[in-house]
Amino acid sequence: MNKKQKENEQTKKTQEETTCEKNAKSQAAATIDENNSVVQETQNSQGEPSQNVSEAKQPSQNEILKIYLEQSIAEIKRLKTALEVAQKKAENFETESQQLKDKLASNVAEYENFRRRTAAEKEGIFAEAVVKSAVALLPALDSLERSMNFVRTNTEDFTQGVEMTLRQLIGGFSSLGVAEIEAQGVKFNPEIHNAVMHVQDESLGESVVAEVFEKGYMIGDKVIRHSMVKVAN
Repeated sequence: MNKKQKENEQTKKTQEETTCEKNAKSQAAATIDENNSVVQETQNSQGEPSQNVSEAKQPSQNEILKIYLEQSIAEIKRLKTALEVAQKKAENFETESQQLKDKLASNVAEYENFRRRTAAEKEGIFAEAVVKSAVALLPALDSLERSMNFVRTNTEDFTQGVEMTLRQLIGGFSSLGVAEIEAQGVKFNPEIHNAVMHVQDESLGESVVAEVFEKGYMIGDKVIRHSMVKVAN
């Protein structure tokens, strides 16, 4: 507790003591008035001559102090009880506040661990995908390099090498889950086909793909590249 808070507590305590003292004096005066009224009523009922009660019996200074002291003690006990309740509430609040702080710190640490773990997993998945792609396409690269040795010396071997490379490329893409989109002679589908030209051809039906300029590919339901086509009618 800082100095300003201590001064506020002291001021509050002084104000409460002043209020307690005023209340005690007021209650003491009320008690004396009540006692005087009882004495006067008793004298009237007994047929005694009426006289000023304050002259008949005046409370002593000790009696007034005793009443004031009893009332002050009762008020002090009440304030003490209220203070204990307030202190208990403050302790509970501090405990709950600390629990919330600990929970927040735990959540922050857990999120940070999750973020790092997720980032590491993404990097691992990407690296694994690159390795898988390279393994699938390396045989095609090897065949193409060997075919280059026959470009000028043996045309037939070169042709066979290119054909082998093509088959290996297709096989490599297939092992990665990449499939060619069917286009030639099928009905045009804007979700997988990209029409770049139209032609009138009575031999073909309406909205049928007449020619494929560039093949399209997809993995599962995801289109990697749309087929570039010419659409008839």
